[in-house]
Amino acid sequence: MGSGSRRLEALVGIEAFRSLSAERALVARLTESFKAPREQLEERIIESIEELKAAQKKLSSLQSGLLMQKIPASLESSTSVAGHRFVVLEFGEVSDGNDLRAVAQEAINKIGSESAVVVLTAVTGGKPLIAVATTDAARSTGAKAGDLVRTASAVLGGGGGGKPDYAQGGGTNVNALPAAVQAIREALH
Repeated sequence: MGSGSRRLEALVGIEAFRSLSAERALVARLTESFKAPREQLEERIIESIEELKAAQKKLSSLQSGLLMQKIPASLESSTSVAGHRFVVLEFGEVSDGNDLRAVAQEAINKIGSESAVVVLTAVTGGKPLIAVATTDAARSTGAKAGDLVRTASAVLGGGGGGKPDYAQGGGTNVNALPAAVQAIREALH
């Protein structure tokens, strides 16, 4: 075919009938599922998608609030590693990793001017996530979040990176999260 030509495909005969039949069966299943007449089906599907998006947004907001509640206990149980306050927040399963940055920033804000490294771990969709945030004082002594996340992500069988103040990564081996945190601890020495 030459430039500007279009290929036309058509269904004829029995194939056309099968295709039409399949489409009608699909529409019938959808009208049954949405309990809506055929004429209102598109509108009902769009409404359902919008409701789902709103519910996901509300769930994310609730999850973010629950994650923030873990900060005080994690700050209290922090340890000292090579002159840095070493804070670990373990979240287990989360719907996505988007909230980790906000939680890390909140922890850093509560720490203030102290030299600190904050490590956050989570699992989403069966895959491990790790994030690191550092204070100005920690960065001035060479503790850079991007480098620390790359070290941890390698242990997780993946990759990651970011800036000196915040970085995030992940991998494939959920069981290696404790070893990834330990790798960060050792990298600080």
